[in-house]
Amino acid sequence: MDMYIGDIVYQLLAFLMVLSIISGIVFLFTYIRYKKNRLKEIERKLDHVIQKIDKR
Repeated sequence: MDMYIGDIVYQLLAFLMVLSIISGIVFLFTYIRYKKNRLKEIERKLDHVIQKIDKR
């Protein structure tokens, strides 16, 4: 049973493709979570500014 260079390259590319899909999904969920947290932080700061303006 011989392993040729083409077989090795194909297996490597297939492995890298699966790895990139998985890492892309993980990156996407991390990015969505970061944006959601950032939006909550901005909303909290805006609420604080609005309360300061209303007290005047």
